[in-house]
Amino acid sequence: MRRLLPEFRDPQVEHAYRVSAHGDAVRLARPMLLIGNVVSLIFVVNDYRLLGLGALLALCLGFRLLWIAIGGGVWWKLGRERSPERADVALLVWISIVVVGSAVIAGTRDPAFWSFALTLQAIALACYLAIPFRYSFRVFSGWLVVVGYLGAQVVRHAGLDQTVPILLDLVLTNVVGMVAAYQLEWSRRQSYLRLEQVREAKQVADAANLAKSRFLAAASHDLRQPVHALGMFLGALHAHPMDREASRIVDEMEDSVGAMTALFGSLLEISSLDAGVIEPQHETFALAPVLARVAREFEAEASRKGVAIRLRTRALSVHSDPLLIERVVRNLVSNAVRYTARGRVVLGVRRVDEHARIYVGDTGCGIAPDRAERIFEEFYRADERETGGLGLGLAIVKRLTMLLETPLRFTSQPGRGTLFTLDVGLATEALAPPVAVPNPAGLDGLVLIVDDDPAICEAMSALLNSWGLETLAAASGDEMVERIAASQQSPRLIICDSRLQRGERGVDVVRRLQATLGRPVPAVLISGDTSPDHLRDAEASGFVFLHKPVPNGKLRAAIGNAMRATVPASA
Repeated sequence: MRRLLPEFRDPQVEHAYRVSAHGDAVRLARPMLLIGNVVSLIFVVNDYRLLGLGALLALCLGFRLLWIAIGGGVWWKLGRERSPERADVALLVWISIVVVGSAVIAGTRDPAFWSFALTLQAIALACYLAIPFRYSFRVFSGWLVVVGYLGAQVVRHAGLDQTVPILLDLVLTNVVGMVAAYQLEWSRRQSYLRLEQVREAKQVADAANLAKSRFLAAASHDLRQPVHALGMFLGALHAHPMDREASRIVDEMEDSVGAMTALFGSLLEISSLDAGVIEPQHETFALAPVLARVAREFEAEASRKGVAIRLRTRALSVHSDPLLIERVVRNLVSNAVRYTARGRVVLGVRRVDEHARIYVGDTGCGIAPDRAERIFEEFYRADERETGGLGLGLAIVKRLTMLLETPLRFTSQPGRGTLFTLDVGLATEALAPPVAVPNPAGLDGLVLIVDDDPAICEAMSALLNSWGLETLAAASGDEMVERIAASQQSPRLIICDSRLQRGERGVDVVRRLQATLGRPVPAVLISGDTSPDHLRDAEASGFVFLHKPVPNGKLRAAIGNAMRATVPASA
């Protein structure tokens, strides 16, 4: 790049640089044009004082009015011109008129009039350092000052003793200007190259991250399918008589499926937070039941490790999102139980000023100071020997507390344990009394199942049949329309995969089936796709969305809620 002209060898790169610098050049050029025109108007008074009325004054005034008019036109054009090349030419025309006019005016002056030598030097320096156009145009304009001055002196028949000193000053001014402008332009282009390299590296990293996300999304979808089917098959097995050993094996298998479901749930939660589809729903609620529920959830796991869970609650009500607060507390307690080999985990709350401070402490391995900043990173685990989980628990906690605008702090001593605290604002209004919910009735009726995976259709049919429901399964919307026409029953619910073969969307299938049936049959969509775009579409659809693998209890609750919301239609 460092050759005679500081320009890129590749014309495309040169053009891209000029385009990137065009906005800054215009912002600098327009004030310079305005200043140049105002100075020219002021010099008209000086022309009259030196020349008086006459032909020479008319000549000088004509040149000044010419470059003022051209400068005004260029000033107006730069505000609308999008081509850097055309902007450069417009500026070159204006500065050339200024240089030639200044040289002619200099020729009308007394040779001893020293201020015009300084004026010409100032114009030459301005060409290099103040007028923002390409370097070759700066060199041309700067040396045009020298040529113009020489021409004026030749026409005036000035002596060498008068011409040479000023000429040498102008030549030296051009040399200084060329070097300074070259260095300035070179440094700008180096900065541009570095910035472009950073941008290219970021694009490569973004592309790699996108490819990774797509791969994980595809792999996650493909892995969720068999796990989802396996969970439903195991649920259906419980409806059949088994001896004690077979029952134990099924229970162990369900535990394994539950662990895999929890891992997929963590990945889904990260995807949901990244997609921005989780919005806090603030309300007033009591903390004690939330903490007690989380403590009970981990009692059995902690007991198997010989770890005691101590619950210390107070009757405090807060204003926040109860589901998200429970997620945060659950992840903190899960993390504490996982990294505590012996001793205890303490879960409690106390009042601190206008906040309820939730705390989760443990007597586990603690966190080394050099790892304190990394514990909230995705896929990071404080103890690499720990095989459970993906290292997403605290990453989810951090994102949820940021979403809730709830301060999260922790202190830790290696070998002695860790204490996490969470400050939640106390409620200012009274807690509403709980609403009694009637016990759900037994499940009955016909459920339509649409899924292009035969194993899913078979497993879900077996599971729903074991719950007392009748099922009608199909692999596509067209097939289900045909089966509905041949059926004598009216369905109470539609369960559909959100992404079927040949690009068929579950949302479209459900709406088509509702139109075929002539009524808004409730629907549950089940998806194995956790990409951010898909999560946003799911949120906007208005349907109940479950994500594979769906725990059997959660699926049964969703079916029961949907059926209770409607009255069975007559067959």
